[in-house]
Amino acid sequence: MIIYFNFFSFCVEIVDTRGAKKSRALSFDSHYADCKDFKSIIDNTIRGGVREELARESHIVVLPDFIIGVGLISVPYSLFKKEENFVTKFNLLYDRDSSLVCDKHIICNKGGITTYAFSAVKKSYLFQISSAFSDMGITINGFTFYSKLLSQYVSTNLSHKANAIVFDRGEKLSIYGMVRDVPVGQMHLPEREDDVATDYLQSVISSKGKKMESDISLKLKTKDMALCAISDFEDYYSSSGITFDRKFNLTSLDICEKVSIDREEVLRLASSCRLMGKKRCLGR
Repeated sequence: MIIYFNFFSFCVEIVDTRGAKKSRALSFDSHYADCKDFKSIIDNTIRGGVREELARESHIVVLPDFIIGVGLISVPYSLFKKEENFVTKFNLLYDRDSSLVCDKHIICNKGGITTYAFSAVKKSYLFQISSAFSDMGITINGFTFYSKLLSQYVSTNLSHKANAIVFDRGEKLSIYGMVRDVPVGQMHLPEREDDVATDYLQSVISSKGKKMESDISLKLKTKDMALCAISDFEDYYSSSGITFDRKFNLTSLDICEKVSIDREEVLRLASSCRLMGKKRCLGR
């Protein structure tokens, strides 16, 4: 099964991948999401309800985007040292932070420069989740995150193989950027705040992380808040040589190209995607 920690709706969604669609949503207090207390979330949703059922097989966890850092790193092109060059640059930016699990994809080779999209998460979150499930006799095979699955959905189910922005004005104002099936950035903004400035990178590093030089500042007091946000998002990536060919809109707002995306089908992609976290990160 797929277990998704939905921090937008404050629930744990459980999607059965064995044939017929069957999903459940187990609610938890928003306080646990605010402090990222996965152990309490699991104790309050799983232990008293579906523990015995989940203990019968292994599962994949879909992490909320709020704990994932997504960004770009460019390094000199090398036929034999691509991995080494990326690791060197990543360690330089994040002070050799061994507390992170990092996933990366090459999205561009141009002009002697290789550009990677990377996603990073604290190992402590993976350990906290896997340990809480293990205490209940539930096995976790690995982790992925929602915007990664959304990127794969757009590439496969919507048959769009180029670069895209997905815009969602739901519980929050959310914008996702993707190069083919690889997420390159995300932004989640409160709908009802008058003045918000946010980094494009949802940083997963507290004191060691170095902030991006250019913040995305939004003029949220204007009536074109959503259009302004999308424009700022596009401008940021254009400076890195990335342009978005299409914009998909998941809400009733009359901007971008309106599409219907089956959230359950998005989560089901977790059963076939490349997972984050080695086995050594998941054990005690």
